[in-house]
Amino acid sequence: ALWTLPWELYCYISLPFAALVIRFDRRFSLAILAALWVVFTLKIGSTTTLKGTAAITSPFRLFTFFYAGVVFYAYRDKITISGPIAAVMATILLGATALGTMTFHHAGGLFYVAAPLTLTYLVLYAAARLPLTRLNVETDISYGLYIYGTFYVQVMVSLGLSIETVPYWGLVAACLAVSVPTALLSWHLVEKPALSLRKFKRSAGRAEPTREAAIT
Repeated sequence: ALWTLPWELYCYISLPFAALVIRFDRRFSLAILAALWVVFTLKIGSTTTLKGTAAITSPFRLFTFFYAGVVFYAYRDKITISGPIAAVMATILLGATALGTMTFHHAGGLFYVAAPLTLTYLVLYAAARLPLTRLNVETDISYGLYIYGTFYVQVMVSLGLSIETVPYWGLVAACLAVSVPTALLSWHLVEKPALSLRKFKRSAGRAEPTREAAIT
């Protein structure tokens, strides 16, 4: 969603400083994640209603997920991607979600408490094991959907469209009908040109081989 973009920027700003510490000892990545997770969990436990809960609006949610990814990268040589582990992670995540629905004010909270590590593992498992190697190769609208999808949902709700007035699937279909074209435009006009600058920079920084080098 658009409101998360500043926090995403802050995550990337913090990354070089975290990388310096983690390079010294990667166990610091676990300490950073643990600290974020504890603060985030305490914020969830302190909420009394689902509306405006810290599980949705707290920047600690975003930082916790971000640094979960950092931990997985730091320990990439130690983490095993396997079906049994994925099944355990899925069970923990589904169990936390089901348990959360039994206590209304934690309906979203318990999911987010369990999700940073379990969901991150499941995403990596899907990327490594599922036959999705050609997905989003030429056109990647995932980031556009992430940015604009929630925006269009809020616009539709403000216009009177909600799950109280239309079926849930109807609201989803209406949102996709406008967010997918917007995401496509964003990819072709903003994201793809921006990514091409990275390739241009690399090619510009690479020295051209001399004639003698080419002959030898």
